[in-house]
Parts: sequence; C-alpha cells; structure tokens
Amino acid sequence: VKSNPSEEVIENLIAAGVKGFDCASPFEIDLIRRLAPDAAIHYHNPVRSRTEIAFAVKHAVKSYSVDSKTELAKLLAKQIVALRATISI
Repeated sequence: VKSNPSEEVIENLIAAGVKGFDCASPFEIDLIRRLAPDAAIHYHNPVRSRTEIAFAVKHAVKSYSVDSKTELAKLLAKQIVALRATISI
C-alpha cells in the first residue's frame, strides 16, 4: 500500500483477487480495513510506537516485521493472539 495508497488502485487490486496487503502506517491499515475488511495485513514498518501497535491490534493485524529486540518486545507486550513476526537480521 505504501507505494500507492490510491483507493482506485487498491480497489482494482481487490477486484483482481488480491487478499493480502503490506502496510506501513495506521492510515494504510485503516484504508485496507475500510476497502477490504477481511484482507490479510502485514505491518511492515521497522519502528512503531506503542500507540501504532495498539491501532494495528484493534484492526486485527497479526503479521509484523521487526528488526530489533526492542521492537519484538513491544509486540510481545501486547499479547497479540496468533502473532506472526518476520525478523530481519
């Protein structure tokens, strides 16, 4: 989504059968949840505030990327059900 958050582009991707989106911000998560409520979302942002993580959890995001122990600890602290974390080393 971060490369082109245009609603028209997202709607065309959905119409073409895309069921998962890579998001980097609460704005993008909100956009996908509004246009494709059941889509899988991967939150790919190396540094997120606790507020941004809470927003993602509230919007049923379960897949995240992390690149440090600190960021992983933030996710684990939220006790996200069925958390999937991709760790970049």
